[in-house]
Amino acid sequence: MNQAIPSGSRILNTQIITSLGFVSNNYLKILAYSPRSADFSEVKDKVLDLCRSENYYREQVCKYNSMQTQQDANRISNKMLLLRRLIQQGVVLKEELKPLGVGLKKFVTGLATGLVMLVVSALIIKAQGFLMA
Repeated sequence: MNQAIPSGSRILNTQIITSLGFVSNNYLKILAYSPRSADFSEVKDKVLDLCRSENYYREQVCKYNSMQTQQDANRISNKMLLLRRLIQQGVVLKEELKPLGVGLKKFVTGLATGLVMLVVSALIIKAQGFLMA
């Protein structure tokens, strides 16, 4: 997972590293509510290893937080809140609407209607065969 991180943009790297942190936190939340039976011990070990490797990557390889930030819980909390807001803001890549012509619009509407009718007809036929069997 870490090998896919691009090194070009600092903001992009920060977003990816932060999202990895959120993913690890969500995995740990899921583990907290998972069953305690031995059936899931292998899965739990793999998830914990993944979270540990992500934590090591953030702390040692990326030098994600300075020592001053690591020692102050308030700074970490504020940084995570700011990065969460950054992740939640949608990015629009040059939105451009192109109106369809009259003929193309009718074609697209007819095609969509035909596909919906095809699916509904297939479901009806399948349901009739299921009821008669």
